[in-house]
Amino acid sequence: MRKPGLFGACAHARLAAVIGITIGCAGLAIGAPVQQAAPGVVQVVPVRGSMELSGQMIAKPVQPNGERALQAAHDSAVEMLHLEYEVLFREDLVDHYIFKVPQGATEQEVINRLAATGLFEFVEPDWILYPIGCPNDSRFSSQWHHGSTKMQSCDAWGLHQGNSSVTVGICDTGVQTNHPDLLLNREEGYNAVDRRWESQGGQIGPVHSHGTQTTGCAAANGNNGTGVSGAGWNLSHRMLRVSNSSSGSANLSTLTHAALTSIQNGDKVANVSYSGVNSSSVRSTATQIKNLGGLLTWSAGNDGAYLNWGNRDNDDVIVVGSTTSSDNKSNFSAYGPSVDLMAPGSSVFTTTINSSYGSVSGTSFSAPLTAGLIGLLWSSDPSLTPDQVEEILKEGCDDLGSSGPDNTFGYGRINSYQSLQLTGSVNTAPVITINSPNYGSAFTLGDVIQFNTTTIDGEDGNISSQVTWTSHLDGLIGTGNFSTSSLSEGVHFIDVEVTDSGGLTDYEFLSIAVNPASVPNAPTSTSTKEGAPNELTFLWVDNSNNEIGFEVQRQQKVGGSWTNTTIVGTTGANATTYVESVATGGWRYRVRALGDSGDSAWSSYRTSQPARPTNMSASANGSVANFSWSENSGLESGYSIQRQQRVNGTWTNTTTIGSVGANVSSSSDSPGAGEWRYRVQASSLGLNSVWSAWSNRVILP
Repeated sequence: MRKPGLFGACAHARLAAVIGITIGCAGLAIGAPVQQAAPGVVQVVPVRGSMELSGQMIAKPVQPNGERALQAAHDSAVEMLHLEYEVLFREDLVDHYIFKVPQGATEQEVINRLAATGLFEFVEPDWILYPIGCPNDSRFSSQWHHGSTKMQSCDAWGLHQGNSSVTVGICDTGVQTNHPDLLLNREEGYNAVDRRWESQGGQIGPVHSHGTQTTGCAAANGNNGTGVSGAGWNLSHRMLRVSNSSSGSANLSTLTHAALTSIQNGDKVANVSYSGVNSSSVRSTATQIKNLGGLLTWSAGNDGAYLNWGNRDNDDVIVVGSTTSSDNKSNFSAYGPSVDLMAPGSSVFTTTINSSYGSVSGTSFSAPLTAGLIGLLWSSDPSLTPDQVEEILKEGCDDLGSSGPDNTFGYGRINSYQSLQLTGSVNTAPVITINSPNYGSAFTLGDVIQFNTTTIDGEDGNISSQVTWTSHLDGLIGTGNFSTSSLSEGVHFIDVEVTDSGGLTDYEFLSIAVNPASVPNAPTSTSTKEGAPNELTFLWVDNSNNEIGFEVQRQQKVGGSWTNTTIVGTTGANATTYVESVATGGWRYRVRALGDSGDSAWSSYRTSQPARPTNMSASANGSVANFSWSENSGLESGYSIQRQQRVNGTWTNTTTIGSVGANVSSSSDSPGAGEWRYRVQASSLGLNSVWSAWSNRVILP
């Protein structure tokens, strides 16, 4: 599913103003897990036994970071959560809100709904999680091939660890039956040379260590506190001994007989770790095994040969080459068009004779690792056909070398976790593509809007007629492809959904705005005042109820003329103030209301007024009056000074006696004998400040 950018990506520049945040088309910069490159909306994909839904969600509002607009967004997010959902608690240190999924809604719908507001850093399910399935075997750390960047075995075992009802047949040199890591889940063995079962006296003990080593790769008992783990450590294993010679050599006919006997007696996969895979009888045997409901794995060989008897997908044997711990082809491994895939085979740590363990190398050990994974897949979903298991095995490989299947690595190196995730998913989900309208489109009330999708399903074909369109404002607005002019005014968050015959669903999400037809009224400017030094607050009256925001313009007074006209910012709807820091000088501002159908006229300009001086005081020094004040402005070009005299008990003779420059906070005067007081006013290139209060009186002789 392809979604528009989550939580702050620019869907429509003016839509952002509805929530009172200025968002550029690069998106609102917010933290992980959402990236600034506008990824798709988080998709809810439960994984059984690993990540399951709990009916609860976790949301983190946009963080203020000291910005006024972001604080407003954060507060709106919190208010929305409490109004629309049952909030269970807040994790204070990280500002996480845990809340319930409403009855009748899905986790995906909740994410889609909250994502569209732009008010959240992320929203995700409060997953039910399970311990990762790494076993407690004492030598497990030596098995590099199970690692998180290779077969991902621990992740796979977190999903499924195998059932003993599925058996891997090992056609090899015999097995140490009392090896402490091979005691569990061992099925009756068979001597394919003598064609005699173990219960009939058939010998299956090791004539060579090779068989014990391959058995451990496929199915060494895991999580038993001992040794190592096989790829399918809860699976059953059966030894079908193919040699009575200490060299371990075997006839081709004995090997194919052992493999057939394995499958005929209920094993799901038979493994042969011998040379000779290019023989025609191997491919014939593999076809018969697949007809019986099983699969045959066979080592590619350790001679570095280029195998090319036909395309890897045109026969029924799974030919396995070897990789190193750095995901290179092992230098000894055969390769070519007839090799299906690769598995770890260089320095693989496994069981060996004398109840011991060791590192071994060869495609002999790549093949049983693959056979163990095949058994694990069948154990996870016994309903799979051999062709489906083979397809899942190949699709789950990590692609190495050239993109797609190639003649060095085939389909790539096996990955237990990725393949196991594909079991039980033979039915593919449908895929919706929204053709119209575009995400973030804006319409005027009464416009005819075309709603159109293309919806393809692998099993059901084109099922666009089954699409439902649901708006959070108007409810169900239509099915299939249709047009309507009846959408109500406002921003519509629309869920687009289709479900195939197998019950799988695809969702898409759409946000469009239906705007009023009228242009908003012009605001009325009221004042521009300095608060903190060099910080101006421009105020206006909002005269409209249909604007989506305001745009503020500024001019500077230079050489006696107003110039440098600049758009300095925008605000959300219903705002009445704009604050910014400026340099010393004269400034003036005006504002207009923004609307989707057009913008209002500009208001009149209001010129900046510097902050009023305070703390005026005076003192006498002989015949001189000294006075001082607190300078509160960063805009002033100087100060004007006034004086009054007290005559017969009345303050009179108000006189402007002079001025001083910027950043001066004291002066003196020698007016002669009498009672006097003083005040000052900040001057700028715009307006003058309010006069300070009068100083205390001073009496001069």
